[in-house]
Amino acid sequence: MKKVFSYIIAAGLAVLGVVSCAKKEMVIFDPASGTAPVLTSYTMDDDGVYAEYTPGSFKMGFNEKVAPVHSLALLKAGDKVLSKTLVSKAAEGKLTVTRTELCKALMTLGFAENDKVNISLAVRASLQDQAKDNGLNGFIDSENTLDIQDYEIWLPTGDPYARYTEPSPWSLVGSFNGWGSDPDVAMLTNGSLHLAKAVTLAAGDEVKFRKDNSWDVNFGYASGIETYTLGEEFDLSQGGANIKIAEDGVYDFILDAEGAKAKIIASVAQQEDPYAAYTEVSPWSVIGSFNSWGGDEEMVTNGKLHVCKDITLAAGDEFKLRKDAGWDVNFGYADGVETYTLARPSP
Repeated sequence: MKKVFSYIIAAGLAVLGVVSCAKKEMVIFDPASGTAPVLTSYTMDDDGVYAEYTPGSFKMGFNEKVAPVHSLALLKAGDKVLSKTLVSKAAEGKLTVTRTELCKALMTLGFAENDKVNISLAVRASLQDQAKDNGLNGFIDSENTLDIQDYEIWLPTGDPYARYTEPSPWSLVGSFNGWGSDPDVAMLTNGSLHLAKAVTLAAGDEVKFRKDNSWDVNFGYASGIETYTLGEEFDLSQGGANIKIAEDGVYDFILDAEGAKAKIIASVAQQEDPYAAYTEVSPWSVIGSFNSWGGDEEMVTNGKLHVCKDITLAAGDEFKLRKDAGWDVNFGYADGVETYTLARPSP
């Protein structure tokens, strides 16, 4: 059953753009006049949950020129029935909620790190900015939900592969090792994904994934796929075409065997952490359009400097630094400064 909610909204509220001379005049959020978003697919990795969707729409007679805000909403966690909007990043029909954001939301509900909990998420279309939801606007949730069994609550550390601790039955094989004449590159698993770290390859090398050092179960490109983009998932199929490496480099391979997907990234497995000395929680945080100006990204400090690691930003995103998650003390550009130059600060 479609999850819809109705609220009575006082006319004259700026967010609705309704002008009324009578203070008691009301406008009604009518979910029957809206179209619910549709969850089409999802994937999950150590960094977060990614959902693809078709947008919802509203025809309420007000604010019809305002594009609906889409986010992921937590509807159930264990035996708790909820309606919790999660700070999500929406772009081109895709929604992302980071592991940190999701796990922190679960921990505020009483769950603890290392707990495993069954959760249900839905795509939520709303007339209200997700970070400023004041409870006065209605929303419509997708009828179909994203159901994850035994979602493990843990917060990311500086090592992106810290949880890949067990030997995997999967390995990486290819022209670089004579297609198995030399030993395959062993993989590690975190229980759901499989990792081959810091593999040095040349442009034109070809690789595949195989199980138990045998060709009985092996993955290559799915039909119709001929190339990959670093950092983006691509589909695999049993016995599929060889995966050709585009450029010389050192790569990490992440395999989702159950979902028949893989991702290749420029290796981070052997990079020295330049922020190893940043061990204390900082009172400063980063806030911006990338997180809808809410749900600050935490920083850590070495006692003098403060750092926020691994934020994904798009061209045009804006942000500021603020202290104690409030606006009383916040930093942006100084007068006359309009741009920056990328650099790697010394610790």
